[in-house]
Amino acid sequence: ATGVLNILKAVVEEFGEKGQTVVLRAINKAGYEACQQFLDRSEFPEELSDIELISFIVTGINTILYASLEKPWITNGDRCDFDILWCSHQDRYTAFDCRVQRYFVEGMIQACEDFNGGKFHPVVDKIIPHGADRCHFSVDRWEDDGGTHPWDKYSEELARRAFDKMKGTDKKRGASGK
Repeated sequence: ATGVLNILKAVVEEFGEKGQTVVLRAINKAGYEACQQFLDRSEFPEELSDIELISFIVTGINTILYASLEKPWITNGDRCDFDILWCSHQDRYTAFDCRVQRYFVEGMIQACEDFNGGKFHPVVDKIIPHGADRCHFSVDRWEDDGGTHPWDKYSEELARRAFDKMKGTDKKRGASGK
């Protein structure tokens, strides 16, 4: 993953926004393919509710594809939550670097939707590289209104910020990019 982050940074620096777009598509595709292979090779208990199935799948993604230690729970019939207690990237990534994982997850979300037709929306509210003792995510059902998925929308914002930061025009951090 850190190699992918270095590739992303180098391609953005060398080729600008078009290079960034190419790398992001490749990361999305890798996330889709990894999740699709996981789903195709897995068996899920038939008696699971929709939210239990989402939680089950997310636990598989976190523990198998990401090799992270996770604590999951069902909050209600429309929401599950999980904490990442340890992440293999936590000592190397900055909070902003976590965007690379976000781009993988975009592809994974699409693979899950293609797998069972369910729509869901993960939300991150704490991350270890930002100083939290764990990463916390909630996953809610999402009613597709025909617009851009909220996860993708924020990913697009992060991609713009990364490009602006590389150009030294990150408005949130000032002209120096710091």
